[in-house]
Amino acid sequence: GTLTNGPTFDSGNGGSIVFDGSNDSIQTVSNIGISGNQDRTMSVWLKGGSTNNGKNWPMAVAFGAGSTNRAMWIGGGASPSAYWYFGFWGSPSATSGDLDSGIRMDADDNWHLLTSIYNEITQVAKGYIDGVEVVSGNRPSINTGNSSLVIGKHLTQSTYWEGYISKIQIYNRALSS
Repeated sequence: GTLTNGPTFDSGNGGSIVFDGSNDSIQTVSNIGISGNQDRTMSVWLKGGSTNNGKNWPMAVAFGAGSTNRAMWIGGGASPSAYWYFGFWGSPSATSGDLDSGIRMDADDNWHLLTSIYNEITQVAKGYIDGVEVVSGNRPSINTGNSSLVIGKHLTQSTYWEGYISKIQIYNRALSS
């Protein structure tokens, strides 16, 4: 990927990228190969910083077409919320959109594994924190474009992640719990 404004590497805990919350990001140089309504899983190890509180949607990892509001992402909630979110932008239904875990991302200073799964057949999206399902909801239409992966930055706003990101995994299938 292309590094913008110097995110740094930390060798602790098996290695991670450190984002300063002001302007660091990474974008893959090619598309990830997931589009339309197909099954998908996104998993990432995160350790958030205190300045994510009060930011408007600090996305840690995202892909999709932000210009048409069709994306999948993991990160924090809208200002002034400080909850972990599993995002499914722009699904055309009153029961769709982002899944708020209700769990504060500033509650501790530990690493957490966040996993988001979408199953096309059941049209259900689920969010897991540290292997425990914390939220699920019907998502009748997830329609992402085949896009690059954006790490540490909101897809369409100048809001940046502050903290550590490690071991991002994207699958073109819905993994089981």
